[in-house]
Amino acid sequence: MRLVGTFKDPHLGQKFSVFLNSKGIHHQIDAQSNQDWGSDDYGTVHCHLWVIEEEQYLTTLQWFDKFESDPFDPVFNVKLPAGHSEVNLSQSQSPPSPPKTPRPSTSAKIQTVSSEIGKVTSAVLALCILLFVLSSLTRPGLGKAPDNLPLTPFLTSPVNKALMYDYPQAYEYLDKAIDMFGAEAVTNPSQLPLEGRKLVKAYLTTPYWTGIYSDFVTHFRDPSASWENLEVPMFEKIREGQVWRFLSPCFLHYDIFHILFNMMWLIVLGRQMEKQLGVTKYILFILIAGIVSNTAQYLMSGPNFIGYSGVICGMIVFIWMRQKLAPWEGYQLHSSTMLFITAFVLVVLGIQVVSFMLEVSGLSGFSVGIANTAHIIGGLVGYILGTRKYFSWKS
Repeated sequence: MRLVGTFKDPHLGQKFSVFLNSKGIHHQIDAQSNQDWGSDDYGTVHCHLWVIEEEQYLTTLQWFDKFESDPFDPVFNVKLPAGHSEVNLSQSQSPPSPPKTPRPSTSAKIQTVSSEIGKVTSAVLALCILLFVLSSLTRPGLGKAPDNLPLTPFLTSPVNKALMYDYPQAYEYLDKAIDMFGAEAVTNPSQLPLEGRKLVKAYLTTPYWTGIYSDFVTHFRDPSASWENLEVPMFEKIREGQVWRFLSPCFLHYDIFHILFNMMWLIVLGRQMEKQLGVTKYILFILIAGIVSNTAQYLMSGPNFIGYSGVICGMIVFIWMRQKLAPWEGYQLHSSTMLFITAFVLVVLGIQVVSFMLEVSGLSGFSVGIANTAHIIGGLVGYILGTRKYFSWKS
């Protein structure tokens, strides 16, 4: 939505609106009265003309200039169809920027950000819910946490194992031991038969990527320490051809609160972006934001992360940037929302820094289980894409 011009005479605004409607140009007229007590034209009603479709802006501007030069040109003498009334100009005391809730009239066809969920957003929503249900139904239970063994092979559903960013060979040794002897038996390796102990030993002697974060902790404790983790295998399943893992962690969620939070944001933000960008650009945005934020999180902390929040942060920052650069595109995101998300990320980042310092000092081995790298990188991707002309309002 873009502002074309202003009429000081409401009747001329009505006349031009009828003409634009005859040309099939989607527009809106808003009337405002001057509330400045010190102004000479206090109380005078001015009419602001907004064009809805970006591609119709230049045509409308040309007609507006012609109308301003000669509003009584016969070309503008258009009669209303039978049964239609003049445009109802409703007054407001503050200018729209642009109007968040356009008021329809009989001669102005108004297009706003759709309240309907788009097809792509609906598909993502359905996929996340489906995978969450399947994961919940197939997630194994475990009474006792294993000593010196990772929880992922014991507590992760087959669905999540197939869709996580990576699932290293070391984990598969534990999977085989669990299948053969049961999870409870593997939590106490000393009681396993010889073959079971060999599988656990194979896990212990097989290196796998756990993220650069652990090397940072070790290096800050001892600057002379080597960066051992950089020498272990990375992207194991992706190098085997399972390229869907670049994106698929986005569609997985830990619990009901995790998925509810992300899906509510998806509905609010996704329907706007899909409407304004179109299907192709919207899908491309999801791919870029998802793959980049997932890869950054994997490099930082290893494969044990899931959730759509990296893309969500990218969407929030993207819309925020489009509001600043092109407010006529009609994105709706309150500044308090941006402040809330920024505060959330900064708080988690602060906790992460405190946790890191405690780990470096040896006072605690506690590490924050939130994929804050994905949040930050997702937001950065949203910022960059939000400044690209390619991701402006579809033409």
